[in-house]
Amino acid sequence: MLSKFIKVALISVLVFTFSTVYTVGADASTKVMWGKTELKLGQVGKITVLSKSSLFKLESDGTLTTVRTLKKGEEFRVYSYKSNQGGLYGVGGGSFIQKNSNIKYETPSKSKLALLKNQGTTLSISEETFNMSVSQVEKSESAKLLNKIVEGNITELTYETNKFGYEVHLKYIFLFGQLITIEYDFLPEEESYYTWNEMIGIHDNLHKKAVSELGKDYLIYTDDGESIFTVWKREPYTMIVSVVNQDTYTSATLVYNKEHYLDSIW
Repeated sequence: MLSKFIKVALISVLVFTFSTVYTVGADASTKVMWGKTELKLGQVGKITVLSKSSLFKLESDGTLTTVRTLKKGEEFRVYSYKSNQGGLYGVGGGSFIQKNSNIKYETPSKSKLALLKNQGTTLSISEETFNMSVSQVEKSESAKLLNKIVEGNITELTYETNKFGYEVHLKYIFLFGQLITIEYDFLPEEESYYTWNEMIGIHDNLHKKAVSELGKDYLIYTDDGESIFTVWKREPYTMIVSVVNQDTYTSATLVYNKEHYLDSIW
């Protein structure tokens, strides 16, 4: 049932042999501002620096390494909280701010959350999205939930929504509770083969629409008659539009892969 995930992982290994990174376009939806920062789905709170403080990296042995000194008035989105070291607020990118009297922590109001919820039917995809837990995605994603599968250490949430003019299945795939793959399946009900010319036509249509959202692509690869895909790279994830002949049918997907985890399981 999770075979597509494994196939995408194998394709991703090929992609990781390239190193150029392109920056893609930002989400065009209306921003919900909270002070100086934009409120985002998956955000649990905000920190305002009241006086001189520090931004830290949490090392594997539990110690803290200073990244830089924070200035009064700076604001940070908070996505998680750890109780060690007297309390650490996760502010994204593996960075933390220590709980103390030099900072002010707040949670978003119900009215702000309502505005954010009404922005669209699906989460905007960013680095912070990949820091979300299963429960955070379940609470934040407003598309219709079709299925939840738990197989060993893998959890898969499947929603029904729209993308690029298609009615699609949107999947969030977690490994050990960490979000590693987001997939839009453009042919969720199809179980038949397309000809190679038809596959090219589907890919070209998806590619054109993806460029308007993701910006200039990084790599186009084709295995004549079997698969064609386009790659966009944006640390820490890679985006792939692919049209592939499976065992019994043709699939068409847009996949966001978190590179670190797919690389590690390979």
